[in-house]
Amino acid sequence: MSDGIAGARSRAFMLVQKAASTPYKRIAAKLNKDESVISRIVSGEVGIKIHDIHDFVDALDHKIVPKTHVCVDREEYWALQVLAGRRPQLQKAPKLLWPEEEDPE
Repeated sequence: MSDGIAGARSRAFMLVQKAASTPYKRIAAKLNKDESVISRIVSGEVGIKIHDIHDFVDALDHKIVPKTHVCVDREEYWALQVLAGRRPQLQKAPKLLWPEEEDPE
């Protein structure tokens, strides 16, 4: 597992690659910005504002999780639950909330 500056660069590069293959219209709608702004962000011409990062990552169908958590795909999660002798209870992964968001449930 990579960490430090090299790991951060690797993860940032992966997001840029994903953004380049995602319709800018979709990203722009999520961030409430013009497609030209998204193009400049993806090209590296301009940076992204910290308050836009969550929506940017979400538009790419990714999520940010704490280092102490591990993400696995849904099928692997269910298999692990069955192997552990547990009956899976979740129908979907719980939504990760930002501190300023409230849980609607």
